Amino acid sequence: MRKTVKINDYDFDALIDTGSTITLVRESVYHTLGGPTLSLTKIKLTSFGKSEIKLFGYFESAVYIEDNKFKTEIYVIDNSQTTIDVILLELIS
Repeated sequence: MRKTVKINDYDFDALIDTGSTITLVRESVYHTLGGPTLSLTKIKLTSFGKSEIKLFGYFESAVYIEDNKFKTEIYVIDNSQTTIDVILLELIS
């Protein structure tokens, strides 16, 4: 399911992925948001083809979906990994 989400007053196209365990944004989205300070992570992700997905780190932010606000960790990935701006885990308010 796709939705428009708001992060730091910017609207982005997002995929709500009920199978995802973390929220991801493309590096271009991260730069649009002003490049918030990233925390390091030891999480390792792999794609369907078993290649490693590089994580640059994560930052904490509020994500707005319609009238709902969610505070979450947002992990930054290389633009080449997806064409979708934001991939959200299934958030529960």
